[in-house]
Amino acid sequence: NFMKWSWILLSFAAIFSMGLIDNARGPLYPEILNWFKIQTGQGSLFFSLASLGGLLICWSTNLWLPRLGALRALKFFIFLQMFTALGMGLSGYDFAGFPLLVFFSFLFGVAASGSGICSNILVAKAAQEKWRRRALSALHAMYGIASLSVPTFIGYWLQSGGQWRSSLV
Repeated sequence: NFMKWSWILLSFAAIFSMGLIDNARGPLYPEILNWFKIQTGQGSLFFSLASLGGLLICWSTNLWLPRLGALRALKFFIFLQMFTALGMGLSGYDFAGFPLLVFFSFLFGVAASGSGICSNILVAKAAQEKWRRRALSALHAMYGIASLSVPTFIGYWLQSGGQWRSSLV
């Protein structure tokens, strides 16, 4: 039994990138509220619709996972993560607006949940049985590393004059 390192590394990259985007949203939230001149009640859609997107993907797993398979679905969700980060960033430019940010936030929830589901499946299948627990722990550590690093980066970015929208693009 060999380890399928390509599946494991792809899954690690997916979870790490998801963690970067997901954990950038919190430190950027005050800047987003100021930029769009909205209150926290309206701004909470930025997070709640992402959760709704994630919930819908979880509920519908039995529809899309058997048709696509975990590997093909993960590739799609990785693309969707990058597309939604770009979309959220671009929503802060003049041609877009808060509704577009909320739409891309919903799609990010879809991408994040799909990436999480597929990554766990692929790592569980790709790792030898004796290494499976460690591989899954390392997968979850990827999210933790992103969680620890991105707030520092965002804080530095904003203090050095960077704008929230360009940190996502």
